[in-house]
Amino acid sequence: MKLNNHGWGDKEFIISIVAMLVVLLVVVINVHRLYDALDTPYSTNDNTPVEKEEKKQETNTESKEQTSEPVEVVYNEDYYKKYQNKMIDATRNYVIYASPSIPSEGLRVDLSTLVSKNYIESLNDMLDGSVCEGYSFVKLNNDSSLNIKTYLNCSNYVTEGY
Repeated sequence: MKLNNHGWGDKEFIISIVAMLVVLLVVVINVHRLYDALDTPYSTNDNTPVEKEEKKQETNTESKEQTSEPVEVVYNEDYYKKYQNKMIDATRNYVIYASPSIPSEGLRVDLSTLVSKNYIESLNDMLDGSVCEGYSFVKLNNDSSLNIKTYLNCSNYVTEGY
């Protein structure tokens, strides 16, 4: 009995499966990046203050008694870290597209400059809605890559070193 040797074998089947898995992996990574890029503090519940759990429970039980003890409100540090990451992206785009020269001692880019040139929207404090101030400091590394550090000053949060 003679077998048909014109079809695909196990080797070709495994190669095609691996190729499909690689394509699937690339798609998943790109979708994840897109989701992170679209993740803004206004589209999540990050703009509401976080209350400590024990104070929240005390407030719920005491609300029947109509006591007015202040609830300790704690800022969500991740909220401000997202702001700093947005500032880094905006500063990188500003340096690349606006082409300012970077002196050897570095370049300071104010948040107000980034907002006025539409590289970023105005950043507001999560607790009271006041406008945050800040700046980025850009240095050029030896390998021509950008080293960007951001400093943020909101009414309820200040980056260390501001």
